[in-house]
Amino acid sequence: MNALLLALALLLAPIAEARSPDRSLLHRADDAPPLLSEADQESYRILVADLTEAALNDRIEPAHFEQAEQLGMSLRHRGDILELRPGTQSVGAAGVLLLRTGPLAAEVVLAAPHPFDDLRTGGIAATIFENAPVRALFIATQSRYAAGEAEPTLHPESALHITTEVLADRLEQPWFVQIHGYGPGSSEASAVISGGASMTPRTILERSADMLSAIVGGADVRTSRLVPLLSARDNIQGDYLRDRARFVHIELGRDLRIELESNPRWCGLLGDRLVAMASAEAIN
Repeated sequence: MNALLLALALLLAPIAEARSPDRSLLHRADDAPPLLSEADQESYRILVADLTEAALNDRIEPAHFEQAEQLGMSLRHRGDILELRPGTQSVGAAGVLLLRTGPLAAEVVLAAPHPFDDLRTGGIAATIFENAPVRALFIATQSRYAAGEAEPTLHPESALHITTEVLADRLEQPWFVQIHGYGPGSSEASAVISGGASMTPRTILERSADMLSAIVGGADVRTSRLVPLLSARDNIQGDYLRDRARFVHIELGRDLRIELESNPRWCGLLGDRLVAMASAEAIN
């Protein structure tokens, strides 16, 4: 489907009234230790694994809430959403994790690793999750500059990486999508799509770029083949997922971030199309 036909199909596609996310998801904890202790890392890994199984089977039990509380985390169950967030200072940098319960068409995992540095990316990722049937959303709770080990895409001990490892193991044919941002000095494009160090096929990256461009009215969306500066080759989640899952790294320019943040319908369409692409690949 060419870009014009895709844009028309997206324009005519029915979609429920788009909703904005709970802004409290953007919880900031720059004063917290940037990494969990070794003991808490293991407890967090077990908790995420148990909650993932609970979400997949739509079976949430009181023990899950007790498990979260013992780690200093707060767990809420609202509708079809499990929400895990830090409850104490010691685990303040653990991030906010949302899991959608029950069967889904495909297993798509969103992440906003730099919501306080790549401004608006946290809100955009949360809006996508709110308006599309994706499985999980991780939003970091600390600036990447808060401490030497606060950059979650470079440290294998980060809560983001632990979550990535668990979900890659527990979900069937998952797609991992990270939302990032860049300034005008990095590229003249409106957005750049890459696969980092993963083995995500170029065809998927090109289709993702065409799809995003069509959703936002024909903006200049390129792949990292044309913008190697934004190829995300040092992103350790992409490297870890190399032969385990699809990894799509979306870099958004400042102007497009502003537009997406103010347009929940676009965010919902982006999520729906990512789910459709992941579902089609799983079937094939």
